[in-house]
Amino acid sequence: MMNGVDVLGVSGFHALLMAGDAMACTSVLRDTFAQCRDFARCKRDLVCMVRASTDVPRCAATLTATLLCVWSDATTPLAYLVLMALSDLTSSGVLPTDWASTVLPPAIRAEVAVVVEAALSTDSGVSPKVVVKTLALFQIDHIGLAVVMVYAKKLVVAGAYVSVLKCVEHFTWMPWPHMDMLEAFVATKSWPMAEQLLKIIQPALDGPTFRHLTMSLVTLSTQQQELKRAHRYVHQYNLQDEFPNIDSVFQREALDKLCGQRKWAIATNFVGNNTVLQVDLYHKMAAAGEYELANDLRDRFDLTDVGPRLDRTVKPRSIYLNLPKSIEIVFCDTDSTVHTMEMYFKEVLSRDVRCWVGVDVEWKAVFDKTEMAMASILQIAVGSKVFIVDVIALEASTMCFECLHRLFTNPSYVKIGFGFATDLKVLHQSFPDKLPCFQAVHGHVEVDTVLRHVAPTYSGKSLADATRFLLGKPLDKRHQLSKWELRPLHPLQLQCDRMYAALDAYCLVQMAQLLVNMESSFMHRLTSLSLDVIDDKDAIQYARQYRQLRLQRVMNSHLSDEDHVNPVVAFLQAHPNAVDVQVVSSADDVDNAAAATESELQVVGNSLCLMVNSAPHVAVLHRGHRLDLACVAKAAGVSRRKVRFATPQECVQVFGYAPGTVPPIAHKAPDTCIWVDSYGL
Repeated sequence: MMNGVDVLGVSGFHALLMAGDAMACTSVLRDTFAQCRDFARCKRDLVCMVRASTDVPRCAATLTATLLCVWSDATTPLAYLVLMALSDLTSSGVLPTDWASTVLPPAIRAEVAVVVEAALSTDSGVSPKVVVKTLALFQIDHIGLAVVMVYAKKLVVAGAYVSVLKCVEHFTWMPWPHMDMLEAFVATKSWPMAEQLLKIIQPALDGPTFRHLTMSLVTLSTQQQELKRAHRYVHQYNLQDEFPNIDSVFQREALDKLCGQRKWAIATNFVGNNTVLQVDLYHKMAAAGEYELANDLRDRFDLTDVGPRLDRTVKPRSIYLNLPKSIEIVFCDTDSTVHTMEMYFKEVLSRDVRCWVGVDVEWKAVFDKTEMAMASILQIAVGSKVFIVDVIALEASTMCFECLHRLFTNPSYVKIGFGFATDLKVLHQSFPDKLPCFQAVHGHVEVDTVLRHVAPTYSGKSLADATRFLLGKPLDKRHQLSKWELRPLHPLQLQCDRMYAALDAYCLVQMAQLLVNMESSFMHRLTSLSLDVIDDKDAIQYARQYRQLRLQRVMNSHLSDEDHVNPVVAFLQAHPNAVDVQVVSSADDVDNAAAATESELQVVGNSLCLMVNSAPHVAVLHRGHRLDLACVAKAAGVSRRKVRFATPQECVQVFGYAPGTVPPIAHKAPDTCIWVDSYGL
């Protein structure tokens, strides 16, 4: 690479500086940088040349005039190069700190101020970092408030956050919208920018105002699920009194991660002397089937309050939320049951001050952007009942959609939802020809929104997280990817934990009743949702055809069991000599199956879906073992980076089963490679 100082020396650059020939300096500097392309070397050589000069002020004035010549040059960084050279000369003491006002000729300084103000007030195309660096270096502070604010707003929109902070630092006395800036930085995960903003503005703010901003940063962090960062901010800004639960919430999240990874020894050391965490870890060990570890933990920390030592033959207490036995589940698939449902709505409304209505929707999982989610069932929890509305079976029922329209638009029924805007959209696009049903909802409140207001440290992402936080237990989401469009519904979908779908709606009512006592303004948070009418004829026709196909499948679902094809049974029948298997129908004794303990079900192995070099593989392991992906890579003859676990979407699309239901055989992809653990199976 060509050395910058040699080129400048040969070209007589020093003589041009001394002569004040800015145009000639610009030409030489542009040619030099085009050959060298080394910003740091060119800057260093400029500084050395001026430092060695016998007339430093004159050279600085010529460099400033050169800056004006390259001011609008967006093709090269020459303007910033000259600015950084002048900045180094000032910081090293070669130029006095006030040189722009005491040494620089007034005419040149005035011209610099003019181009800077023009860049601030117009879309001149000058780089923001050049503009803000010039403001600071030449101490230009007479710019009007409105001009600076508009320019800074444009920088925020453009994501030029460093330049924004430079503006704030230079014009500290201006009434900056600090909160808006924090929100913009946090929204783009620019945490260092948010921290730097607080550092810059702290000297200019009074104590209460600055403390309010630091509290806002903690709240924004928790809303972004950045609990570890929020925990650090609480201690960094001494906000323990404002966020007294941050330590326990942070520790619980860390413990959840360790238990999810089955790092029991590390988890045991992590809980230390914290009794709450010790009990939480005990229950997680028990739920994971680690009875010996749970008993050891109980004895080590003398956790007698958790009950007697665990016996493997006794089914442990469920760690999941259950539907109370007093709650009745009512399936609505006829006009008669719909009429009964509406009469019950009116009965509850007539006797209660508030009629809480938990609403949730289930639909077939969609993993392709070209597919459209279509509602399969609608769950409505009211009073002591949960109505499971089969919108597939009620496709042609006018009564059903008129009833639902009255429910959704009557604000006297307080509709409780979690992500309900998405649920409403799915209902709307599933039945665009059933207007005005599903076009609007009045009297709706979003649980997640209220919860985050009541508990700023809450960092959950899902409905299960919300129930864990408010009700003490998460939901069992094993049926989240179930095939809700199939009829009849799988018996375990209807029985396990008193019906997954029903519980999703009822837990919303439970949480609303807690939140209304915690938040006095709960009822003032009722909102309305509305959607535009779908007038696309193709979309309406697609929805109708799709629903007709589903309805046909429902009608065909009444065939005898012999007419249904089980892919696993079909596989075994096609390989009669492979294994001796007894097939047991789950419909024979649903209640016993749902209540069976782990030992009764004899779960001895797990099937794990993998993608190895983009090809489907299944690993069958002993239930107590963990899979080493490096071993799989070695056995498959690929690098470790080519091996990963399949996503839930891939489990359904590629392997043909939802996660947790994958058999060791009979997969959708015929070329699936199956690896079997030689130990214990």
